[in-house]
Amino acid sequence: FTVYVTSLVQQANKRKEEYYQSQQSK
Repeated sequence: FTVYVTSLVQQANKRKEEYYQSQQSK
């Protein structure tokens, strides 16, 4: 269960970073 939650958090952080970077590039 912990590993599953950790993977979800990592994916969420990855999407956040990509989203912020795409917003800054505009």
